[in-house]
Amino acid sequence: MPFLANPAFWKGVAAALKWLATSKSWWAIGARLVLTVAASYGIGRMMQRKLGGLTNGNPLDVTRDPLTPRRVIWGHCRTGGAMRLHHVRDVPGDPPNEYLYLILVWCAHRARAIDYLMFNDEIVRFDAAGDALGTYAGFARVTHHLGEWNQEADANFLAEIPGIWTSTDRLRGCTYSAIRLKADQSKWPTGLPLITAVGRWRIPYDPRDEAQDPDDDSTWEYTDNAAVCWHDFNRGVPVRDHTGSLVRLYGLNAQDDEIVTAAAITAANTSDELVGLAAPLTRTLDYTGGQAWIGTWEEELDGLVAGMVVSGPDIPPSAVIASISRVVPFGFTLDLAPTGTHAGATVSFADAEARRYTVAGAYDLDAQCSTVVDSFISATAGKMYDVAGDVVIRVGAWEEPDVELDMSALRGAVSVSTPLSWREKLNHVRGVYTNPDAAYNRTPFPAVVSDAFVALDGVELATDLDLAFVASSAQAQRLAKIKLLRTRQGTIATKACNLRALEAVAGENYRFTFEPLGWDAKAFELLRFDLSIERDKKAKPGFVIDITGQETDASIFDWLTDEENVDDPAPNTNLPNPRVVPTPTGLTLTPAAFLQPDGTSLSRLLATWTAAPSAWVQGGGSIELQYKTTAAPVWQTRMLPGTAEHEILADLCGLLDYDVRLRFRNMLGVYGAYCAPVTETAPADSVVPSAPTGLTASAGTGKAVQLSWTKHSDPRVAEYGIYRHSSNTPASATRIGQVSGTSFVDLKMPLDATSYYWVTAESASNVESAKSTVASATPQSIPEGGIDPTPPGNPSAPTLYITGTTIAADGSATAKLVINLPALPSLAVGLNVFWRVHGVAAGWVLADQIDEDRRAADSRATIDDLPTGTSVDVAVQAYSAYGICSAVVEATGSPFTTPTPAAPSAPSGLVLSTTASDVNRVPPAYAGSGGTKYSAAMLKWTASPSKDVAYYEIRRDAGVPITLGRTKGTETEFPLYAGLQINSVTDDIGVRAVSRSGVGSTWTTKTVPHSFTDNYGTADMAEQSSSAVAVTGIQTGNGSSVRKVLARYQNSAVPTLTGGAATENFNVSLSNRGFSTKPDAGYAQSSSDAAVLAAYDFDAAGNSSSNAVIRVTRRDGANLGAGPCRFSIELLEYD
Repeated sequence: MPFLANPAFWKGVAAALKWLATSKSWWAIGARLVLTVAASYGIGRMMQRKLGGLTNGNPLDVTRDPLTPRRVIWGHCRTGGAMRLHHVRDVPGDPPNEYLYLILVWCAHRARAIDYLMFNDEIVRFDAAGDALGTYAGFARVTHHLGEWNQEADANFLAEIPGIWTSTDRLRGCTYSAIRLKADQSKWPTGLPLITAVGRWRIPYDPRDEAQDPDDDSTWEYTDNAAVCWHDFNRGVPVRDHTGSLVRLYGLNAQDDEIVTAAAITAANTSDELVGLAAPLTRTLDYTGGQAWIGTWEEELDGLVAGMVVSGPDIPPSAVIASISRVVPFGFTLDLAPTGTHAGATVSFADAEARRYTVAGAYDLDAQCSTVVDSFISATAGKMYDVAGDVVIRVGAWEEPDVELDMSALRGAVSVSTPLSWREKLNHVRGVYTNPDAAYNRTPFPAVVSDAFVALDGVELATDLDLAFVASSAQAQRLAKIKLLRTRQGTIATKACNLRALEAVAGENYRFTFEPLGWDAKAFELLRFDLSIERDKKAKPGFVIDITGQETDASIFDWLTDEENVDDPAPNTNLPNPRVVPTPTGLTLTPAAFLQPDGTSLSRLLATWTAAPSAWVQGGGSIELQYKTTAAPVWQTRMLPGTAEHEILADLCGLLDYDVRLRFRNMLGVYGAYCAPVTETAPADSVVPSAPTGLTASAGTGKAVQLSWTKHSDPRVAEYGIYRHSSNTPASATRIGQVSGTSFVDLKMPLDATSYYWVTAESASNVESAKSTVASATPQSIPEGGIDPTPPGNPSAPTLYITGTTIAADGSATAKLVINLPALPSLAVGLNVFWRVHGVAAGWVLADQIDEDRRAADSRATIDDLPTGTSVDVAVQAYSAYGICSAVVEATGSPFTTPTPAAPSAPSGLVLSTTASDVNRVPPAYAGSGGTKYSAAMLKWTASPSKDVAYYEIRRDAGVPITLGRTKGTETEFPLYAGLQINSVTDDIGVRAVSRSGVGSTWTTKTVPHSFTDNYGTADMAEQSSSAVAVTGIQTGNGSSVRKVLARYQNSAVPTLTGGAATENFNVSLSNRGFSTKPDAGYAQSSSDAAVLAAYDFDAAGNSSSNAVIRVTRRDGANLGAGPCRFSIELLEYD
């Protein structure tokens, strides 16, 4: 405002004149009395400064010192707190030290809102009830108290830790959080985290708003306008005491009549002016159509103003923000309604602008006022000065001068300083600010450098800005530019003026025309105004004015968006965050049955996953693998090294479904989330369950016998077989049924005759245990009237639920049907479940027996061990407590065709490799006569993608298919021998996959050329030569076990097996081999098919000094295949 219109100035002038008029010795005061108005930082009570910052240490620290001063916070920022309570609760019956109770006081005044807490540098949000969301759900709870003068003590703490926190602990007028943490090593691996809060803090009085009463803080509204917050500080940061009275305890503590409010309003309006940003703003928001756009958190609206052009999915072109709502629900409206609904849509705001000056920062109440004022001045490029005892603030912005002076205003000389020295001028300004994108830590903003000034100066002249109250990179760069350009305006002029200069106001701009220096309305900023009394030549006193100004220009405050630089996207090394543990990926399960040396198989699953992508896991962490059967409620756990990528789950229950899941644990003990469970059926096993125990038999009413036994502890057991005989001869007992429960009722037994019973346990792989111990019962005649002969009602017809197949341990397949059971009819206590091959009238087989307890718990029954691809009938029958049965009722839709296992996918990529690397891995074969040695090649293929492949079968087809051999389901290569297996010019060689149920895929074939079949020719092998028969003198063993070898014969025989049977013999000629009797010992093994077993049959009738019998079987007990098979044989005769 014009200085002549400033009543504060004239109040000072009037006071000076009154003093002069009443002073008796005013002539003696000398030549000058000076009334000085200067645009300076230090005024009145602020002149006494001491070293120190805004806060005691890092503003993000949490202090536990009871003498810690409280804090004032403006704007939207992060702050640490003062810990007023730290209490661990021990509750009898609960784990020790389970809950930690904390009171953290953030500031000594009311706050607009606490947006979220941060545990270390991790954002933690809470729902409306105060319960943590995300990682800390169930482990953290908070109640925020926003500093009302009449707020009550925290209700949760009063209820949970009475006596520790009482009703008098109200912390009135303080914003604080009552936090409860639950102990858990994986959540708090390093102990109590650094807990800080991000919020919208102080609610200041805005003198521009007539609806706000300066003496009633309930009318004030939150803002981070820099000038309004500065004005709030100058007013003493008014708060309410415990009586509700508004008091000014902090800050500059100036009264309202000591502040030039008009200047504060001008500064506030300037601070709200919009300045363009270099990049458009983007937000991820949800919207449901219409004009309502809703954000989850208020901070999502930061930077948005009405009139911004908005673009996004289904948003009409040129749509702009119509209005913004900063109350729940947070959001804004558009002038044009979106045409669709979106969740998590990315929306852009063009022509993004930001308010010129905002603040976000805190100071502790023991900080010097001058330090706080300096922070406001730095955040606004502003000035603060005293006009006749009143406070004036200005923020950095160009103001067009409304005062013009020329030579007529001069009473004396104009003194002009030289340009600024190197110590005062700048061409490079850098510094730090509070960076919201770096968790509100202090980081450098992009430096402002003038290449032109650097070239002019010949050296870089840099300075650093500490912008503690600035939380915008763009604002920091604007301030740096103003700082730099102000120092380049080096002309400072002091002018001796007359009273025409009274209109000039300190801190404002004026223009000065001075022809001797060529100044034509040159702009100056008035730095100093001196009003003094001076004698003229006639010794008469009069007023004179001296003013000092520094040249200025509008370009200092101009800002183009292309002048703005973005923050360094990677200012520091991107170290992994130890609090963020990745979720495992790529978990797969593969059946991996293991064939043991004794021929039995174990059910196993191979779990593989992608390696942990975290150095904190691989460098000392671990992997928690959990598995269980799908039906089981409890997980089993294995801890693996953090570098593991696979694990074999052994000794599983064959044919049961298993769920497997993983999670990572890093070296600090922090667990990540489990991956989604993966389900796979464990392959069949041949583990024999132990016999059931606890079998009892009791004669029931009528002709029924009740059996019961103890539930088997082996989870492999899926059902029980029931056996009966008229005598205690278990080997001759007849199987009369099977049940999945632990009881059975044998109906229609002969009276006064003892029956003997046994039960067996059967695994899901159809492996049956030995019979249990025997139990017997003798139904007795019951007097007439002792039983009720009334049969129960006929049950309703059952219905089919699903069908399926089961692979047994021997690789055979059976079918199963699951049926929906009817309700028990009247007088019934159970149901018999039957099946039979369709068309066999008398062939009902008892598949299960369901008593009333099982029927109440489960409405379905499984009929398994059915032949595949067969038409079967299914029925149920009810029975009463007296053993009286209803009619047999067939299922709706019966008969049913049982399913057949699907064929596996065929192998692919069949090739014949004759490269040295493959051929050298194959030992040469020798013909059984003549010692001819044959060359080999490797047949290779790509495995079938099917998971149930038991083996691959290899055959040649030269008119009549001949099986050449088999490989395991995990092997994808097979050696071919010239002459032994390929005899024509060309042969078609085929490979197919065979499932564990014996179903084969289609054949994958390849034509093999004759060029491969050249042999090495005939060679005399000593072990096979008739001249190599004398080996006497060789001894084996030690001591009493020493034996002398009389004859030894080694041979590589290739007999052609007939196949089709489980066992087959072939002969090895010993003529002229030096044997005087049949061999005393022999060894034989198949060297072409690992699934084939061979042994010297010592007791075979065909053994002699000229012949030995070799017995051949398969490991899995299946029938042998037809065709040639190679064996390595050694036969010995001892002395």
